[in-house]
Amino acid sequence: LGGQVLIVVRLRGRVKVFKYDDAEPVPVESVGRHAIFVGHHRCLAVDADRFPSVEADCIYYIDRRGLSAHICMYSLRDEKEERVSGGAVDFVKPHKLFVLVADRPFTVIQLLCNYTINARDSQLPLKEDADNFDKKGF
Repeated sequence: LGGQVLIVVRLRGRVKVFKYDDAEPVPVESVGRHAIFVGHHRCLAVDADRFPSVEADCIYYIDRRGLSAHICMYSLRDEKEERVSGGAVDFVKPHKLFVLVADRPFTVIQLLCNYTINARDSQLPLKEDADNFDKKGF
């Protein structure tokens, strides 16, 4: 999205997107042909034209309710939320990472959502090692 930092806020079934202009949040009405995937560990913007199942101008996120969760899509154009996980149910295992439980093959939307919510254990030490490397100057 042109290198801009965006803030995505979800309140009471609505999603709002803001960008910063001169240190002030400015509402963003549309993200154009892009879709934004928002997760617990990372966010990702994709060109929806490159992914046939991904809708443009939409925000995708996980809606957690107790031990169950579903993938939802919020259309900025229509200002409506829709559950898109279909027959697949997304699960949270207590004291574990989010695990997508679905019949294979997974959809592109499930895979992109999974990317935003799971940081593999092996990635965490790499980040720590990189930080230590920068501090020590090796």
